[in-house]
Amino acid sequence: MSVLLVAASWWGFAWVQDHGDLTVTDQFRQADRQPLGNDGRREVTVVVPQQRSVLTFDVDLDEHYRSQWCLPSTTFDVTTAGGTVEEQGERRVKIRLDPGRKSLGLVLTVRTAPGCYVELDVNHAVLQNN
Repeated sequence: MSVLLVAASWWGFAWVQDHGDLTVTDQFRQADRQPLGNDGRREVTVVVPQQRSVLTFDVDLDEHYRSQWCLPSTTFDVTTAGGTVEEQGERRVKIRLDPGRKSLGLVLTVRTAPGCYVELDVNHAVLQNN
């Protein structure tokens, strides 16, 4: 019975490692961290350590200058090399990855009022099979 339990546990662990959700927030490589104004672009490379079909991530936007009030009207767009943007909400993005990708290139473009500057960061990213 013990051998069967150990074998089942090992198989379950191996399956989750190969097919389960994988947090990759620390795999986002940003070219710079400068604040972004209107039409400001941030190039990001995401390392894909294990094959999954979907990348989902949340974008965190914050006022660069505390005296501004830019966020209510600020939006962002995502373009990608290596996948297809399937969903883009107010702060969440879902990308279907091309098969066999080891990395993914993203361009995040901010749309805000003239004179406004915002900080943009990725605060949660997960690779999934679905």
